[in-house]
Amino acid sequence: MHGHTQPCTAIQKKRTAHPHRKLRISHNIGVTSRSSTDAAVPGDHHRLNALIAASPSPYTAAVTIEDLFEARPNLAERVDNDPMLAEALVAVLAYSRYFSRLCRRDPRAIEVLANLDEQVSIADMAEWNDLDMAEWKDLEMLRIAARDLLGLDPFERIAASISEVAVAVATFFWERSGLEGLCIVGMGKLGGKELNYSSDIDIVLVGEGVEPTDPALSRMLQEMRTCWRVDLGLRPEGRAGALVRPLDAYLAYWERWAQPWEFQALLKAVPIAGDERLGKRFAEAVEQVLWGRTLRAEDIHQIRVMKQRYHSRSRSLLRPSQSGDEIDIAGLDIKHGAGGIRDIEFAVQLLQLVHGKADPSLRTPNTLKALEELASGGYVSREDASSLDRDYKFLRTIEHRLQLVEMAQVHTLPLDKGSLACLAKSLGKQDTPQEKAIVSFSEELQVRLAATRMVHERLWYRPLLDAFAINQPSSPQAMSTLKAIDRLVAFGFSDTERTRQALIELTRGFSRSSRLLQQMLTLLLEWLSIAPDPDLGLIGLRRLTHDDHARGRMEEVFRESPEAARRLCQILGTSKIILETILREPDIISDLADDSMLIPSYASSTEELAAMAKAAMQLHTQADKRRTTLRRWYRREVARVAIADVLGLVDLRKTGESLANLAEATIEAALSEVGAGESLGLIAMGRFAGKELSYASDVDIVMVALSDAEERQSRAVVEGERFVKFMGADREGPAILPLDFDLRPEGRAGPLVRSISSYRAYLHRWALTWERQAWLRARPLAVNGVSPEELKEIYEEFVWGKPFGEEEVREIRRMKARVEHERIPARENPEFHLKLGKGSLADIEWTVQLLQLLSGVRSPSTMGALESLVAKGTLEVYEAEALANSYSFCEMVRNRRYLILGRKEDYLPSKPDDLSKLAKSLERTSGQLREEYKRVTRRALAVVERRFWGR
Repeated sequence: MHGHTQPCTAIQKKRTAHPHRKLRISHNIGVTSRSSTDAAVPGDHHRLNALIAASPSPYTAAVTIEDLFEARPNLAERVDNDPMLAEALVAVLAYSRYFSRLCRRDPRAIEVLANLDEQVSIADMAEWNDLDMAEWKDLEMLRIAARDLLGLDPFERIAASISEVAVAVATFFWERSGLEGLCIVGMGKLGGKELNYSSDIDIVLVGEGVEPTDPALSRMLQEMRTCWRVDLGLRPEGRAGALVRPLDAYLAYWERWAQPWEFQALLKAVPIAGDERLGKRFAEAVEQVLWGRTLRAEDIHQIRVMKQRYHSRSRSLLRPSQSGDEIDIAGLDIKHGAGGIRDIEFAVQLLQLVHGKADPSLRTPNTLKALEELASGGYVSREDASSLDRDYKFLRTIEHRLQLVEMAQVHTLPLDKGSLACLAKSLGKQDTPQEKAIVSFSEELQVRLAATRMVHERLWYRPLLDAFAINQPSSPQAMSTLKAIDRLVAFGFSDTERTRQALIELTRGFSRSSRLLQQMLTLLLEWLSIAPDPDLGLIGLRRLTHDDHARGRMEEVFRESPEAARRLCQILGTSKIILETILREPDIISDLADDSMLIPSYASSTEELAAMAKAAMQLHTQADKRRTTLRRWYRREVARVAIADVLGLVDLRKTGESLANLAEATIEAALSEVGAGESLGLIAMGRFAGKELSYASDVDIVMVALSDAEERQSRAVVEGERFVKFMGADREGPAILPLDFDLRPEGRAGPLVRSISSYRAYLHRWALTWERQAWLRARPLAVNGVSPEELKEIYEEFVWGKPFGEEEVREIRRMKARVEHERIPARENPEFHLKLGKGSLADIEWTVQLLQLLSGVRSPSTMGALESLVAKGTLEVYEAEALANSYSFCEMVRNRRYLILGRKEDYLPSKPDDLSKLAKSLERTSGQLREEYKRVTRRALAVVERRFWGR
């Protein structure tokens, strides 16, 4: 009664009423009966029926064989007299619907099953055409599948045989194409001779004198696709790239444009068909490209980030079933999930990349052969290599079984128990009175996946830790210190001695935190290695353990939330600024598991945030402590914004808006603290007005006395001075906010507070054209009980009351030219300047503001103004997109640069190490970051030249 599903009963009833009706195909694997002894072919077929009863799906086998016997009357006697044919026929028909249809359709299939030791000969197939080649492929794959299901060949031979079929297909169609000077290069599993039944065949084409538009090339690929799915996506530039390139073009691409994962893919690049001399030259070029270059830490980082992103999309964890009595493996992804096929392949390939330059024996495209060489060279222990070898074959065999049903690209286990039971039995599991086959299979799969995960961690970190231990192991498999240093460098740990000391300190002793870190150390190193600065992250962890409060919070999240622990490692390895805030405010650690706790400033209004700030200040009675409390509150909330930014929880626009909201709330709390009344109003200017603040931005404001009455003006001046003093803007040392009052009339030489009438008089009599541009970005603050509408009267007439003519345009352009000439310091490279470079932030802001003044678009926000300019028809959509893309990119990089390097500088770092850290944080390489800067600013500059300069 074990392993049965409801559909089996339906099939049984259907056969009783219509004994010769063909089996209706199910979408699941196989069909099982209530009792295997009930499934039999009528007649005197004792040996055959015994095979059927023992098969994974007796009813499927019985129904299909009976239909086959009916169609071919002489087949039954032949099967009874040929035991090997009987075994092969039952094995295939009981499991594979695809090959069952082939056996019914093509009489040659029976001859193949009767002669499993003989390969199907291409030469013997007559009248070759496209369809016949596909038929040959099916018949040869049938032979391979039968040998697989009968256990006649090990996994390695099965994978190699499938690969040989693919090579034969490629060779046949190349020969028929007549394309000389063309080489077909196998990639991926084809290059490694480890294809599965339904793999795409990944190829790239190298041609000397062969054009991508050659009709013969197109015809060859079309013909190949009648037999097999062909994927050329691994060629340079992917699907956007040319179908075929000469060898020189490949070399140029690899030297300048190739991404790290493309070098990883070249591990399995092997010429399989076509011009042999060209193929040999290509292989030699790949060898030089792979092993003649230095593997950089950021290359490894990019590969690992890509793997983590790829891995996170799959279902990877085993779950208890709803009944709680067994493991739920339904729908489990055995290829992409944790402990699955990709984990093994990735670990092997990464070890090849790290150590292959110095050890040529590791340069093999085959996963199992590479694993064997890694063990022989001492890079992996014999025990771990044996475990991975065994588990890889087991998982790949499951993958083969899944695909054999319909020859489909399947990597997930079926959802229903009947199909799972059929799969388990195809792998040799049996139902017994003590245990179902599906339970036995589930338990073994669970053990193997867990073992693979553990070995995956040990491959990288446990030998590394042994090598840096005070007493190094004497085992011949122990990793040498030199190899450990290589591996540390590959993962981004640059100061090996400091790393060793930090690891010893973190795990030494018998305290609760030491024991916890000992248990989690491999995971911590894994998480830190993906951070931009692993050394900084490790030192950050060590510093947290020195503080009792921080250590307690860290222990709590490490025990209760692995995701919070991962986030902490990412943050600590990204920004020293955030680390310093966490050390002062350890409670932030507890919030890492809850997204809503990290982004209150996005969800809360300015009024709510101001109330939070005031409530924090109310805990103290002394003025100095209240001031300190407000500063700490502001910095803590900015740190939450930065954490959400680094973790990718929010976008750039929301980050700028949140920083502005926090600044406004802090100003409101400070005004309340100094007792400012309705005599004093504040106007936000610049980026603060547009709610586009960056982490390093000053907060530009001007202060206004709301009455011309002398008494109220005096009161406003006193309140303004108290506010400035409380904020710390008038002295050395840490201020609550980086306030800037320089945009007031007459700048630093002018009075700090002016009345409304004084502002109007200045703006209409003395203000210059650039001040009209500056007041375009003004926004009255709704603080201190003041109505914003009253403050707008100061500048609206000045900005919008008269036309912006040609003379004003020329003046704006002269000012812009002067800024470009004077403001970029000599030590800063203008080619990669994020603020003042060609096509970067300043160019975009000046262009947008000029267009606003000309068209009357009123918005203090650059991005908001761009949208309005498009809506009004002033800008074309493509022009606005070019400006917006450059603005967003430069601002994103500028923000992250400040968090990582802690300096208010506006250019891409010139030091390679700093540039690498910045690029890693943005999931790019240094080269990609520079190229993206060039690309987006070049497109923006074209718009600036046309729209600002009128060229």
